[in-house]
Amino acid sequence: MKKLIAGLSAILPLALYAQESVKISGTIAGTSGNEKVFLHYGEKSDSLRLENGNFIFSFDLYEPTPAVLLVGESLGQSRSNPRLSFYVEPGNITIAGKQTELSKANVLAGKVNEDYLEFLKVAQEVQNLTNDMWEWYGQAGEEERNTEAFKAQVKVRTENVATVGKNIFSAFAKSHPNSIISIRAIESIVDESDVEFLESLFQGLDDKVKISDAGKKYAMALETIRKTRIGAMAPVFVQPDTTGQDISLAKFRGKYVLLDFWASWCPPCRAENPNVVKAFQAFRDKDFTVLGVSLDNEKGHDKWLNAIHDDGLGDWTQLSDLKGWENAAGRMYGLKGIPTNYLIDPSGKIIAKDLFGDDLIKKLEEIF
Repeated sequence: MKKLIAGLSAILPLALYAQESVKISGTIAGTSGNEKVFLHYGEKSDSLRLENGNFIFSFDLYEPTPAVLLVGESLGQSRSNPRLSFYVEPGNITIAGKQTELSKANVLAGKVNEDYLEFLKVAQEVQNLTNDMWEWYGQAGEEERNTEAFKAQVKVRTENVATVGKNIFSAFAKSHPNSIISIRAIESIVDESDVEFLESLFQGLDDKVKISDAGKKYAMALETIRKTRIGAMAPVFVQPDTTGQDISLAKFRGKYVLLDFWASWCPPCRAENPNVVKAFQAFRDKDFTVLGVSLDNEKGHDKWLNAIHDDGLGDWTQLSDLKGWENAAGRMYGLKGIPTNYLIDPSGKIIAKDLFGDDLIKKLEEIF
Protein backbone atom coordinates (compact mmCIF):
# COMPACT_ATOMS: atom_id res chain seq x y z
CA MET A 1 0.00 0.00 0.00
CA LYS A 2 2.92 2.35 0.68
CA LYS A 3 4.14 1.58 -2.85
CA LEU A 4 0.67 2.45 -4.10
CA ILE A 5 0.82 5.88 -2.44
CA ALA A 6 4.32 6.54 -3.75
CA GLY A 7 3.36 5.41 -7.23
CA LEU A 8 0.34 7.67 -7.34
CA SER A 9 2.39 10.61 -6.17
CA ALA A 10 4.84 10.00 -8.98
CA ILE A 11 2.33 9.78 -11.83
CA LEU A 12 0.26 12.84 -10.94
CA PRO A 13 1.55 16.30 -11.85
CA LEU A 14 2.01 18.79 -9.04
CA ALA A 15 -0.12 21.27 -10.95
CA LEU A 16 -3.11 19.04 -10.24
CA TYR A 17 -3.06 20.38 -6.70
CA ALA A 18 -2.42 24.06 -7.28
CA GLN A 19 -4.17 26.24 -4.71
CA GLU A 20 -7.55 27.65 -5.68
CA SER A 21 -9.53 30.38 -4.00
CA VAL A 22 -12.55 29.80 -1.77
CA LYS A 23 -15.12 32.39 -0.76
CA ILE A 24 -17.75 31.49 1.84
CA SER A 25 -20.54 34.04 2.26
CA GLY A 26 -23.20 33.47 4.87
CA THR A 27 -26.17 34.87 6.76
CA ILE A 28 -27.11 33.49 10.17
CA ALA A 29 -30.51 34.53 11.53
CA GLY A 30 -31.39 34.58 15.21
CA THR A 31 -28.06 35.93 16.47
CA SER A 32 -27.27 39.16 18.27
CA GLY A 33 -25.76 40.28 15.00
CA ASN A 34 -22.10 40.49 16.01
CA GLU A 35 -21.32 37.12 17.57
CA LYS A 36 -18.23 35.20 16.54
CA VAL A 37 -18.49 32.57 13.84
CA PHE A 38 -15.93 29.76 13.77
CA LEU A 39 -14.83 27.76 10.73
CA HIS A 40 -12.84 24.54 11.17
CA TYR A 41 -11.57 22.72 8.08
CA GLY A 42 -8.93 20.01 8.00
CA GLU A 43 -6.39 20.99 10.63
CA LYS A 44 -7.05 24.71 10.19
CA SER A 45 -9.38 27.09 12.00
CA ASP A 46 -10.53 30.65 11.42
CA SER A 47 -12.98 33.00 13.08
CA LEU A 48 -14.50 36.44 12.65
CA ARG A 49 -17.35 38.52 14.01
CA LEU A 50 -20.71 38.61 12.31
CA GLU A 51 -21.75 41.93 10.87
CA ASN A 52 -25.53 42.15 11.20
CA GLY A 53 -25.63 38.38 10.99
CA ASN A 54 -23.44 38.21 7.88
CA PHE A 55 -19.93 36.83 7.36
CA ILE A 56 -17.38 36.20 4.61
CA PHE A 57 -14.40 33.84 4.77
CA SER A 58 -11.84 33.93 1.96
CA PHE A 59 -8.78 31.67 1.63
CA ASP A 60 -6.89 29.38 -0.72
CA LEU A 61 -7.35 25.63 -0.79
CA TYR A 62 -5.53 22.68 -2.37
CA GLU A 63 -8.43 20.21 -2.35
CA PRO A 64 -11.99 19.79 -0.99
CA THR A 65 -11.92 19.36 2.78
CA PRO A 66 -14.53 18.52 5.46
CA ALA A 67 -15.56 21.61 7.43
CA VAL A 68 -17.61 22.57 10.47
CA LEU A 69 -19.20 25.98 11.07
CA LEU A 70 -20.30 27.15 14.54
CA VAL A 71 -21.57 30.39 16.04
CA GLY A 72 -20.65 31.64 19.52
CA GLU A 73 -18.19 28.90 20.47
CA SER A 74 -15.38 27.07 18.71
CA LEU A 75 -15.37 23.32 18.11
CA GLY A 76 -13.07 22.77 21.10
CA GLN A 77 -15.31 24.82 23.41
CA SER A 78 -18.68 23.42 22.39
CA ARG A 79 -20.16 19.95 22.71
CA SER A 80 -23.83 20.72 22.10
CA ASN A 81 -23.80 23.97 20.13
CA PRO A 82 -25.60 23.63 16.75
CA ARG A 83 -23.11 23.17 13.94
CA LEU A 84 -23.11 22.85 10.18
CA SER A 85 -21.07 20.14 8.48
CA PHE A 86 -20.15 20.62 4.83
CA TYR A 87 -17.13 20.64 2.53
CA VAL A 88 -15.04 23.64 1.66
CA GLU A 89 -14.26 23.46 -2.05
CA PRO A 90 -12.85 25.90 -4.62
CA GLY A 91 -15.28 28.58 -5.77
CA ASN A 92 -18.13 30.42 -4.10
CA ILE A 93 -20.09 28.87 -1.22
CA THR A 94 -23.23 30.50 0.15
CA ILE A 95 -24.72 29.55 3.53
CA ALA A 96 -28.07 30.67 4.94
CA GLY A 97 -29.70 29.43 8.13
CA LYS A 98 -30.78 29.98 11.72
CA GLN A 99 -28.39 29.78 14.64
CA THR A 100 -30.67 27.37 16.51
CA GLU A 101 -30.95 25.11 13.45
CA LEU A 102 -27.50 25.59 11.97
CA SER A 103 -27.18 21.92 11.00
CA LYS A 104 -30.13 22.44 8.61
CA ALA A 105 -28.70 25.58 6.96
CA ASN A 106 -28.87 25.75 3.19
CA VAL A 107 -25.50 25.35 1.49
CA LEU A 108 -25.18 26.46 -2.11
CA ALA A 109 -21.83 25.22 -3.43
CA GLY A 110 -20.28 22.94 -6.04
CA LYS A 111 -20.31 19.26 -7.01
CA VAL A 112 -18.50 18.05 -3.88
CA ASN A 113 -21.26 19.33 -1.59
CA GLU A 114 -23.91 17.91 -3.92
CA ASP A 115 -22.24 14.52 -3.56
CA TYR A 116 -21.99 15.00 0.20
CA LEU A 117 -25.73 15.65 0.51
CA GLU A 118 -26.42 12.54 -1.56
CA PHE A 119 -24.10 10.55 0.71
CA LEU A 120 -25.89 11.84 3.83
CA LYS A 121 -29.20 10.62 2.41
CA VAL A 122 -27.98 7.07 1.81
CA ALA A 123 -26.16 7.08 5.15
CA GLN A 124 -29.45 7.99 6.84
CA GLU A 125 -30.98 4.79 5.41
CA VAL A 126 -28.37 2.78 7.29
CA GLN A 127 -28.82 4.91 10.42
CA ASN A 128 -32.58 4.31 10.32
CA LEU A 129 -32.00 0.55 10.27
CA THR A 130 -29.62 0.90 13.20
CA ASN A 131 -32.13 3.01 15.13
CA ASP A 132 -34.87 0.46 14.46
CA MET A 133 -32.65 -2.32 15.78
CA TRP A 134 -31.85 -0.45 18.98
CA GLU A 135 -35.52 0.43 19.48
CA TRP A 136 -36.37 -3.28 19.16
CA TYR A 137 -33.57 -4.11 21.59
CA GLY A 138 -34.76 -1.50 24.09
CA GLN A 139 -38.30 -2.91 24.10
CA ALA A 140 -37.08 -6.32 25.25
CA GLY A 141 -36.87 -7.09 28.94
CA GLU A 142 -33.63 -8.11 30.66
CA GLU A 143 -34.81 -11.73 30.97
CA GLU A 144 -35.57 -11.95 27.25
CA ARG A 145 -32.22 -10.39 26.34
CA ASN A 146 -30.41 -13.15 28.19
CA THR A 147 -32.01 -15.94 26.17
CA GLU A 148 -30.03 -17.67 23.43
CA ALA A 149 -32.85 -17.05 20.95
CA PHE A 150 -32.74 -13.31 21.53
CA LYS A 151 -28.95 -13.20 21.30
CA ALA A 152 -29.19 -15.05 17.99
CA GLN A 153 -31.66 -12.45 16.72
CA VAL A 154 -29.33 -9.63 17.79
CA LYS A 155 -26.53 -11.23 15.78
CA VAL A 156 -28.74 -11.65 12.70
CA ARG A 157 -30.03 -8.08 12.86
CA THR A 158 -26.55 -6.66 13.43
CA GLU A 159 -25.17 -8.59 10.46
CA ASN A 160 -28.12 -7.43 8.35
CA VAL A 161 -27.42 -3.78 9.13
CA ALA A 162 -23.74 -4.31 8.27
CA THR A 163 -24.63 -6.03 4.98
CA VAL A 164 -27.11 -3.33 3.95
CA GLY A 165 -24.54 -0.67 4.82
CA LYS A 166 -21.87 -2.46 2.82
CA ASN A 167 -24.14 -2.64 -0.22
CA ILE A 168 -25.28 0.98 0.03
CA PHE A 169 -21.86 2.51 0.62
CA SER A 170 -20.08 0.37 -1.97
CA ALA A 171 -22.72 1.28 -4.55
CA PHE A 172 -22.13 4.96 -3.79
CA ALA A 173 -18.36 4.60 -4.24
CA LYS A 174 -18.76 2.71 -7.51
CA SER A 175 -21.16 5.32 -8.91
CA HIS A 176 -19.00 8.28 -7.81
CA PRO A 177 -15.42 7.31 -8.74
CA ASN A 178 -14.41 10.94 -9.27
CA SER A 179 -15.72 12.20 -5.93
CA ILE A 180 -13.69 12.58 -2.76
CA ILE A 181 -16.90 11.76 -0.86
CA SER A 182 -16.47 8.15 -2.01
CA ILE A 183 -13.59 7.85 0.45
CA ARG A 184 -16.05 8.67 3.20
CA ALA A 185 -18.48 6.08 1.84
CA ILE A 186 -15.85 3.32 1.86
CA GLU A 187 -14.78 4.33 5.38
CA SER A 188 -18.40 3.88 6.48
CA ILE A 189 -18.38 0.15 5.69
CA VAL A 190 -18.36 -1.48 9.13
CA ASP A 191 -17.32 -4.98 8.02
CA GLU A 192 -13.58 -4.80 7.40
CA SER A 193 -13.00 -8.57 7.26
CA ASP A 194 -12.84 -8.58 3.45
CA VAL A 195 -9.93 -6.19 2.95
CA GLU A 196 -9.60 -7.22 -0.71
CA PHE A 197 -13.14 -5.92 -1.32
CA LEU A 198 -12.31 -2.60 0.33
CA GLU A 199 -9.10 -2.33 -1.69
CA SER A 200 -10.99 -3.03 -4.91
CA LEU A 201 -13.39 -0.18 -4.13
CA PHE A 202 -10.47 2.13 -3.41
CA GLN A 203 -8.61 1.09 -6.57
CA GLY A 204 -11.74 1.85 -8.58
CA LEU A 205 -11.57 5.53 -7.66
CA ASP A 206 -10.02 8.20 -9.83
CA ASP A 207 -6.29 8.78 -9.25
CA LYS A 208 -6.96 12.34 -8.13
CA VAL A 209 -9.20 11.03 -5.35
CA LYS A 210 -6.68 8.37 -4.28
CA ILE A 211 -3.83 10.88 -4.04
CA SER A 212 -5.87 13.39 -2.02
CA ASP A 213 -5.16 13.75 1.70
CA ALA A 214 -8.28 11.70 2.43
CA GLY A 215 -7.17 9.08 -0.08
CA LYS A 216 -3.67 8.83 1.39
CA LYS A 217 -5.07 8.46 4.90
CA TYR A 218 -7.44 5.73 3.79
CA ALA A 219 -4.65 3.90 1.97
CA MET A 220 -2.75 3.82 5.25
CA ALA A 221 -5.91 2.67 7.05
CA LEU A 222 -6.19 -0.21 4.59
CA GLU A 223 -2.63 -1.19 5.40
CA THR A 224 -3.54 -1.25 9.10
CA ILE A 225 -6.62 -3.38 8.37
CA ARG A 226 -4.45 -5.82 6.45
CA LYS A 227 -1.90 -6.01 9.27
CA THR A 228 -4.56 -6.67 11.92
CA ARG A 229 -6.82 -9.04 9.98
CA ILE A 230 -7.47 -12.60 11.11
CA GLY A 231 -4.48 -14.72 10.09
CA ALA A 232 -1.97 -11.86 10.39
CA MET A 233 0.74 -11.69 13.02
CA ALA A 234 -0.41 -9.35 15.78
CA PRO A 235 1.57 -6.07 15.70
CA VAL A 236 3.83 -5.93 18.76
CA PHE A 237 3.77 -2.88 21.03
CA VAL A 238 5.12 -1.82 24.41
CA GLN A 239 3.16 0.15 27.00
CA PRO A 240 3.40 0.80 30.75
CA ASP A 241 1.35 -1.21 33.22
CA THR A 242 -0.37 0.16 36.30
CA THR A 243 2.99 0.43 38.10
CA GLY A 244 4.72 2.22 35.23
CA GLN A 245 6.72 -0.80 34.07
CA ASP A 246 6.95 -1.23 30.29
CA ILE A 247 5.38 -4.48 29.08
CA SER A 248 5.57 -5.89 25.54
CA LEU A 249 2.89 -7.95 23.82
CA ALA A 250 5.73 -10.28 22.80
CA LYS A 251 6.08 -11.27 26.47
CA PHE A 252 2.92 -13.36 26.13
CA ARG A 253 4.13 -15.58 23.28
CA GLY A 254 3.44 -19.22 24.07
CA LYS A 255 -0.07 -18.47 25.37
CA TYR A 256 -3.44 -17.66 23.91
CA VAL A 257 -4.00 -13.98 24.64
CA LEU A 258 -7.15 -11.90 24.48
CA LEU A 259 -5.95 -8.39 23.62
CA ASP A 260 -8.75 -6.31 25.10
CA PHE A 261 -9.10 -2.59 24.25
CA TRP A 262 -11.38 -0.78 26.70
CA ALA A 263 -11.69 2.32 28.93
CA SER A 264 -13.17 3.20 32.30
CA TRP A 265 -15.47 5.80 30.69
CA CYS A 266 -16.91 3.31 28.14
CA PRO A 267 -20.30 1.84 29.27
CA PRO A 268 -20.31 -1.01 26.69
CA CYS A 269 -16.79 -1.93 27.83
CA ARG A 270 -17.80 -2.02 31.47
CA ALA A 271 -20.85 -4.12 30.54
CA GLU A 272 -18.61 -6.59 28.70
CA ASN A 273 -16.03 -6.88 31.50
CA PRO A 274 -17.95 -9.58 33.43
CA ASN A 275 -17.76 -11.81 30.34
CA VAL A 276 -14.01 -11.29 30.13
CA VAL A 277 -13.63 -12.10 33.83
CA LYS A 278 -15.73 -15.25 33.36
CA ALA A 279 -13.57 -16.42 30.44
CA PHE A 280 -10.33 -15.69 32.29
CA GLN A 281 -11.41 -17.61 35.37
CA ALA A 282 -12.54 -20.58 33.27
CA PHE A 283 -9.37 -20.91 31.17
CA ARG A 284 -6.59 -19.26 33.19
CA ASP A 285 -5.01 -22.66 33.89
CA LYS A 286 -4.98 -23.64 30.21
CA ASP A 287 -2.38 -21.32 28.70
CA PHE A 288 -4.87 -18.47 28.31
CA THR A 289 -4.64 -14.93 29.61
CA VAL A 290 -5.96 -11.44 28.95
CA LEU A 291 -3.98 -8.29 28.18
CA GLY A 292 -5.99 -5.13 28.76
CA VAL A 293 -5.18 -1.86 27.02
CA SER A 294 -7.10 1.17 28.25
CA LEU A 295 -7.90 4.29 26.25
CA ASP A 296 -8.11 6.40 29.38
CA ASN A 297 -6.10 9.63 29.50
CA GLU A 298 -3.88 11.14 32.19
CA LYS A 299 -6.80 12.88 33.88
CA GLY A 300 -8.58 9.53 34.05
CA HIS A 301 -5.67 7.67 35.63
CA ASP A 302 -7.42 7.13 38.97
CA LYS A 303 -10.71 6.21 37.28
CA TRP A 304 -8.80 3.61 35.24
CA LEU A 305 -7.34 2.05 38.41
CA ASN A 306 -10.71 2.18 40.16
CA ALA A 307 -12.42 0.46 37.22
CA ILE A 308 -9.80 -2.30 37.27
CA HIS A 309 -10.56 -2.85 40.96
CA ASP A 310 -14.35 -2.49 40.73
CA ASP A 311 -14.72 -4.77 37.68
CA GLY A 312 -12.28 -7.42 38.97
CA LEU A 313 -9.76 -6.96 36.16
CA GLY A 314 -6.66 -7.05 38.36
CA ASP A 315 -5.85 -10.72 37.80
CA TRP A 316 -4.27 -9.97 34.43
CA THR A 317 -1.94 -7.32 33.04
CA GLN A 318 -3.41 -3.89 32.36
CA LEU A 319 -1.59 -1.38 30.16
CA SER A 320 -2.11 2.22 29.07
CA ASP A 321 -0.04 5.14 27.86
CA LEU A 322 -2.89 7.36 29.15
CA LYS A 323 -3.27 9.19 25.83
CA GLY A 324 -6.96 8.46 25.24
CA TRP A 325 -7.83 7.91 21.59
CA GLU A 326 -4.22 8.71 20.73
CA ASN A 327 -3.13 5.52 22.50
CA ALA A 328 -0.21 4.19 20.44
CA ALA A 329 -1.41 0.59 20.48
CA GLY A 330 -4.94 1.67 19.59
CA ARG A 331 -3.64 3.63 16.61
CA MET A 332 -1.44 0.69 15.58
CA TYR A 333 -4.55 -1.51 15.49
CA GLY A 334 -6.68 1.15 13.76
CA LEU A 335 -9.36 1.29 16.45
CA LYS A 336 -12.65 2.88 15.42
CA GLY A 337 -14.45 2.10 18.64
CA ILE A 338 -14.32 0.15 21.89
CA PRO A 339 -14.70 -2.45 23.19
CA THR A 340 -12.56 -4.20 20.60
CA ASN A 341 -10.62 -7.39 21.16
CA TYR A 342 -8.29 -9.76 19.34
CA LEU A 343 -7.64 -13.39 20.21
CA ILE A 344 -3.98 -14.18 19.55
CA ASP A 345 -2.55 -17.71 19.44
CA PRO A 346 0.75 -18.83 21.05
CA SER A 347 2.71 -18.03 17.88
CA GLY A 348 1.44 -14.43 17.90
CA LYS A 349 -1.11 -14.87 15.11
CA ILE A 350 -4.55 -13.23 15.25
CA ILE A 351 -7.16 -16.01 15.11
CA ALA A 352 -10.37 -14.13 16.02
CA LYS A 353 -11.66 -10.62 16.60
CA ASP A 354 -14.45 -9.03 18.64
CA LEU A 355 -15.51 -12.06 20.66
CA PHE A 356 -18.19 -10.68 22.96
CA GLY A 357 -20.69 -12.28 25.31
CA ASP A 358 -20.78 -16.05 25.07
CA ASP A 359 -18.81 -16.04 21.81
CA LEU A 360 -15.51 -15.73 23.72
CA ILE A 361 -16.28 -18.75 25.92
CA LYS A 362 -17.41 -20.78 22.90
CA LYS A 363 -14.24 -19.98 20.98
CA LEU A 364 -12.04 -20.92 23.91
CA GLU A 365 -13.98 -24.18 24.36
CA GLU A 366 -13.21 -24.99 20.72
CA ILE A 367 -9.51 -24.44 21.38
CA PHE A 368 -9.18 -26.19 24.73
